[in-house]
Amino acid sequence: MKILLMRHCLAATVNEAGVSYDAERPLTEEGERHAERVGIFLKKNGLCPALILCSPFLRANKSGAIISETIGAVPLQPSTAILPGAGVDDLLGVVSKNTSAEDDWTLVIAHEPDTSYLLGRLLLQEESFPVKVLPGDIFALDVYIQDEQARARLVSSFSPINSARI
Repeated sequence: MKILLMRHCLAATVNEAGVSYDAERPLTEEGERHAERVGIFLKKNGLCPALILCSPFLRANKSGAIISETIGAVPLQPSTAILPGAGVDDLLGVVSKNTSAEDDWTLVIAHEPDTSYLLGRLLLQEESFPVKVLPGDIFALDVYIQDEQARARLVSSFSPINSARI
């Protein structure tokens, strides 16, 4: 299973955005530029997803929409399985349920601290990832099952804030 695991791009705070709920927080202008950079990175490196799954929160959805537009109209599907608090079973379940080709990349846009938790569990079999995951950071993971546990190999990564590979 090939998963592009990403933390949504930089979003405004509830106060900055003038919204009532965390789920309504929009991306900042900088966050929108970061999403475009992620799309350019994916396209340039042959990591274009066949599907984008995201949390239904506005900032995750907008991150996915900008990436889809940058890459070239990749289907975008919000999923409650990726709401804050998502675990490894939620991630693998939503990806396997919505993809059919084993060789296709699926972009999953989640939240923090979930992204760090998922990276820690899949890559290190630890409770967290030792590197701070910034808004817009993306990790290309080749996920497999070993000893009845989901594990992953890191294929590539990119940080639009640092404009570099992690």
